[in-house]
Amino acid sequence: MKKVIGIVLAVALVLALAVPAFANVNLDNVGGSVTKGSSEIQINPGDKLYIIGWAYCNDEVSALQEMFYTVDGVEKALPDNYRDRGDVDAAFPGKVADGGRHAGFGLDNNLMELTGIDALTDGTYEIKICARFENGTTEVGHTFTLIVGEGGGAASTTEYTGAAGTNSPVDGNAIWMNQPGEYAIAEFTTNGTFRSVKLTTYWASEMSNNVPVDYTLELYKFEYNVENSLAQQPFKSASFRAVTNGNPPAVLDLGEDVPAGTYLFKVAVGGEYLDGTNSGSYMVLDHAASSEVPNVKYIVNVANKGN
Repeated sequence: MKKVIGIVLAVALVLALAVPAFANVNLDNVGGSVTKGSSEIQINPGDKLYIIGWAYCNDEVSALQEMFYTVDGVEKALPDNYRDRGDVDAAFPGKVADGGRHAGFGLDNNLMELTGIDALTDGTYEIKICARFENGTTEVGHTFTLIVGEGGGAASTTEYTGAAGTNSPVDGNAIWMNQPGEYAIAEFTTNGTFRSVKLTTYWASEMSNNVPVDYTLELYKFEYNVENSLAQQPFKSASFRAVTNGNPPAVLDLGEDVPAGTYLFKVAVGGEYLDGTNSGSYMVLDHAASSEVPNVKYIVNVANKGN
């Protein structure tokens, strides 16, 4: 079944124009199947979604480079069916680049499909319609909740455990954190809801030196890239003090079912015992080979790997 979504943004102007006078990323109203202003859309598994509209840059005059959308923070490309929109240029003089060149997305007889929507299984997803301009600016046109089928999506419990020590870590190194500000991140994607994230193994400071290690676990929703994601408030965080290897268990309990999607799980060390030496606080993590955990991407800022 083809469903067309035309999601109109907040009114910015009230003028009698050939195009709707709304905010700068607009999805055209094209017939009775359009849902205007929806914050929630429900479809059946296998249904397709289409958009058609136009965009101009809010920050400065810059041509539209491309439209894209995200599913739970994961960017998805859209087909290259753009068109010039002189009517948009005429409606917003001085704001639309090159007389409206490339400002429209989707054609009347070839709407722009949100590719991959028909492959989504039962579940609830966050969808963002976005525009990227030639000056590098990105605008989020609209955000809505997409419910596929009954919206359930079976919860999954899957653990990925990599080899420890020097058996098969990435670059032959474990991650040794003993300086303020050091962290390690695992970027992962789930197909189902989940309630916790944990480290299955870690090594902490030798307690004979009376140097416990303080650390923080944080979960971030992935938004566009790692830098932007970490600039947001964490979805959940908790602080711990390790007293021996693996004690206490490093479990971030989320307290609720978290929707499927892409997330960043961050482990960071801190506290008064950090001094950058192996006599002070430290925390050592496995850094498993990517072949063992192919759905996990590692990001670290640790200077002292390889111990």
